[in-house]
Amino acid sequence: MKRFLSLFIAIAVLAFVASPAFAANTTNLIYTPTTAGLVNVAGISSDSSPDYSSGSFTPANTTGPKSEIYISPSVLFGRDVLLSEIKNMSYWTKTGFLHSVDPRDWYLNIYTKPYAGQLGGSWYGTRIGAEPYFSENINDPANTWNKWTTDTTNNQLRFFESTYGYYGSYTDSHWSSFVAGNSLPGVRGPGVAYGSQPILYFYLGTGSAWANGFTGQLDGLRVELNDGSIATVNFELLIPDTTAPTVPTNGLPNASFLNTNVFDFTWDVSTDDVGPITYEFQSSLNSTEVDGVLTTGLWKSGTLSTPMIHSTGAPDGRWYWQVRAKDGADNYSDWSQIWSVTLDTIAPAIPTLVSPLNNSTVNVHDFMFDWNDVSDATAVTYDWQSSYSDTFASVLAAHTGLTSSTVNSPGTPDGVYYWRVLARDAAGNVSKWSTVWKVTVDTSAPVVLVPTDKNQCKDNGWKTFTNPEFKNQGQCVSYVVSNENAGKRN
Repeated sequence: MKRFLSLFIAIAVLAFVASPAFAANTTNLIYTPTTAGLVNVAGISSDSSPDYSSGSFTPANTTGPKSEIYISPSVLFGRDVLLSEIKNMSYWTKTGFLHSVDPRDWYLNIYTKPYAGQLGGSWYGTRIGAEPYFSENINDPANTWNKWTTDTTNNQLRFFESTYGYYGSYTDSHWSSFVAGNSLPGVRGPGVAYGSQPILYFYLGTGSAWANGFTGQLDGLRVELNDGSIATVNFELLIPDTTAPTVPTNGLPNASFLNTNVFDFTWDVSTDDVGPITYEFQSSLNSTEVDGVLTTGLWKSGTLSTPMIHSTGAPDGRWYWQVRAKDGADNYSDWSQIWSVTLDTIAPAIPTLVSPLNNSTVNVHDFMFDWNDVSDATAVTYDWQSSYSDTFASVLAAHTGLTSSTVNSPGTPDGVYYWRVLARDAAGNVSKWSTVWKVTVDTSAPVVLVPTDKNQCKDNGWKTFTNPEFKNQGQCVSYVVSNENAGKRN
């Protein structure tokens, strides 16, 4: 029976010591000086250890009290954790001296929960400590971030139990050997296996007697369990901002044409929880993009503090542009949509008139004015005008926005007309007017004049006849005589 009972107890103890199976998880926490459970802690910005970002901790008051940070396993892993479950631990410190010159530093304690049968009313079971200056293979340059770890490398921590006032030595065990042993017996009762004890707190602090004048920094606690779970605590002045600003909404210009290279690109203000917000603008004459971002031949602005950028001197062409926002924590928004604007500062060529020819006469009321097409970087339209005067003091008829190089003129009454054409491009550039041409519209049949008397041929009168026409006065007289004789024969 005694043998059976001993076996039962042994099995029960093994069941308690062996950690249950849990799914591995990763927890990344950020502690600031306002986090609960901290004593005499201040934050430092822009000075962090290599494995962590932004900032770190330092004592808030260098004349005391000591600085203290308590972290429970439930915060790190969401459950109780036994000492035997810890695979490795590490944290970073930075002090102004070698530990051989000044041994003061942030140290690590682990408090266990009170255990069954413990005597007295203490709030914890055992207290386990590790001091950086007792580490093996110590490599601790001053004013440099140094990593203290349970791994077999430089600065390997040694562990000791300080429940009864022992505070370590250079010969203490490393973690794997230490946790395999038993706690110290004493006024609290007999010793128990370390590995079987659940952790109450992980603790980082500064020594009471050494707090005065200590300014060392602390960063980045990391604890890994045997099941692969990892928890980190990043010590920061403030909770880092990891949220990007809103994507800017483009304003102007878009899908438009401008006849100047002096103008503004604009967009709406982005919003963010942490300022200040600045902007980065990029543009290109090449529309090549990858996932909505221009990639080729880029012109990039510097940091812009307002939602606009003034453009001066950009060459003509179709420009593609977009913008993104950045907050004070260097979080970037996505790039905005790609918009375009076409710059065209050159006026179209002056149209060349084709028909009706200058100084010509047409004998119809319905005819076509025609001129040569004008080519330009952007689409071209035409303005056409006619007038009774070559100075165009008053315009008789006009057409604007013509997309072809002709205009029909139906029902034009007889008369003398002057006409001209100019070209406009899509950017609003305007050519000069073409040369002015003249056209006469005459649809009346000519009056036929024939001489009937020889006297009509005198004094250059012969020149007034058109049918027939005469070269001199004699031909005119001969014509009259001929026709008189014809009448007599009849």
